[in-house]
Amino acid sequence: EDGAKQFARRFAADVAPLLLNSMLGLLAASARGRWVSRRVRQLAFTYVCSAVEVGSLYKLLKPHLEFVLFECTLPTMCPTPLDIKRFSEDPQEFVRRAHDPLEDFYEPRAAATALVGDLVRCKGKVVLDPLLQRIASVLEAYQQAPSLETARQKDGALCALGAIADELQSRNNWAPLIAALLATHVLPDLEQGSPFGILRCRACETLQRFSEHTAVTEINQRVCAALLRSLDDPDLPVRVEAFGLVRSLLASDVGQFDQLLRPHLGTLLDACFRVMREAASDDVVQALEIVVDRYGKDIAPYAVALAQKLAEAFHAYAGEDDDEEASMAAVQCVEAMAAVLASLDDNENNVYAQLEPYLRPVLHRVFEESGEFLEYFENGIEVVSYLTYHGSTPFSDELWSLFDQMIRAFHGFACDYIAELVPSLDNFVSRDTEKFLASSRL
Repeated sequence: EDGAKQFARRFAADVAPLLLNSMLGLLAASARGRWVSRRVRQLAFTYVCSAVEVGSLYKLLKPHLEFVLFECTLPTMCPTPLDIKRFSEDPQEFVRRAHDPLEDFYEPRAAATALVGDLVRCKGKVVLDPLLQRIASVLEAYQQAPSLETARQKDGALCALGAIADELQSRNNWAPLIAALLATHVLPDLEQGSPFGILRCRACETLQRFSEHTAVTEINQRVCAALLRSLDDPDLPVRVEAFGLVRSLLASDVGQFDQLLRPHLGTLLDACFRVMREAASDDVVQALEIVVDRYGKDIAPYAVALAQKLAEAFHAYAGEDDDEEASMAAVQCVEAMAAVLASLDDNENNVYAQLEPYLRPVLHRVFEESGEFLEYFENGIEVVSYLTYHGSTPFSDELWSLFDQMIRAFHGFACDYIAELVPSLDNFVSRDTEKFLASSRL
């Protein structure tokens, strides 16, 4: 341990400053147009980020702070020409990259965003005012002369604004300014339909960042109207981001958004189904799950359609081993199925029998003896528990076939799930005892 401390002191004194100078040199070279790979820039920003909290390194960084922040970091946060091309020509890939957590390990934009957040959090007295002034000037420049270039810069400025949202939310004196900024520079991109899809997409993402901010309470009706418009946006990335906004607003404790969106429940569900057909996004399915949870008592008329669409989405997403986003979306589909069943307090109009034909094929895949879908297993058990607790008896032979599959799964690969399996198996035996005794399952 003493050796490690000695090494750390030697590294901090002799090596870390030299590395910081090298990292700043790489970022400066990139800012001046020289080629530096994405991965190297990402690592350089990450090292500078770590230097912010080290006093001796920050002293070396401070004289270069304005250059690093305004000439290196903010330009990196702007979308590239390739991003804009991908947005229009390959929207599915744009969505995948935007929501892929692995991209953060290679994408300099993510590291630059983290650097802005850390600078404001650790050195807010020095950084916050000039940063907000620069953001405001960029937004004004776009408002005065909208063009693709000023749109790119505005996107980067809003990205930086989102990066410091948490810090701004902790300062109530900023609420009026933030409300005015959102109302003047963000909402109009959705309300008036900005000609630049990247800005409509960024507007949804920015509003997500401020969904917990008291500033949105002052403009909540405009936010909801803009959100509903975005659900029918011609560009897929905007619609996906709009559902991220749905999720954030309904999970928020401010703004009474659940009351404002309640009359539009059917619109939300229809738009969600359309997006799920086009993109495998777990954010969209998470939004659907929150909608179901928030409006549980109003979900019954849509329950059968929800089960059908979620089953179709699961079959489309499950088994996509090379697509992490699709796998996560499949997990969220099964969770959403359980949420739909939980919203149904009773078996009115024998609704469980209407849901069963759509849910059963999903459960058969989840309980396959190969164990290929183990990641969905626990959520699948929860769905079976609802079907067997609330469903009418005697159970159908098709539903009983799940009992046999669950037993085989337990003996094959799911012995660790005994605690989760017991309630569902008990429902089968205790609620349909005669069929259990008449079978060869003893």
